[in-house]
Amino acid sequence: MPSADNVRVGQTGLCEVAPLGTVLPATPDAALDAAFIDLGEVSEDGLEAAFTTDYSTVKNWSGAVLRSFNTSTEVTFKLTFLETNGDVLSLFYGQEAVDTAGNLNVKLSNPNPDPRALVITVIDGAELKRYCITNAQVTERGSVMDKNSEATSYEITFSANYDDALNGGSGGFGYLQTVAPAEPASLRSTKKAATSAA
Repeated sequence: MPSADNVRVGQTGLCEVAPLGTVLPATPDAALDAAFIDLGEVSEDGLEAAFTTDYSTVKNWSGAVLRSFNTSTEVTFKLTFLETNGDVLSLFYGQEAVDTAGNLNVKLSNPNPDPRALVITVIDGAELKRYCITNAQVTERGSVMDKNSEATSYEITFSANYDDALNGGSGGFGYLQTVAPAEPASLRSTKKAATSAA
């Protein structure tokens, strides 16, 4: 049944990472493991979550499609971080490149793979939606702009790596948690009932 209570707006949110193997939350409002680190403020662009699939087709002699099958699936999350802190810089430039003792010193070199557990929480008032990824890795980095008209920012894209142990051993990239949809009588359903009665 349609309900305006099920319309969500990503008003704000959090992006948190932890070492690989950290236990992920079981429910949307469960407290995260203490190992998770909040990466700080995210830009007004919010979160761009992409679930991309590619398909190939089998055609017969005359060109009619007989079958379509999935050849690849990719799950990515893009955010732009506004804080210049050691945790963000270690993801952007590579964990081994950042020295947080005293000043933040960064070596501009070739970053090594650094997979992490990832939880992104989208907040809409009291409603929460969580993307939980057991094995996420930074695969794209945007340009860093230092200028007098806007804040320095770090655009990072995480890619979810396939995990054979997820979903009871059937495998997957992660999971999405949200509250159960509301089912109150909406204006639309009230109008529908009134029309039927007439």
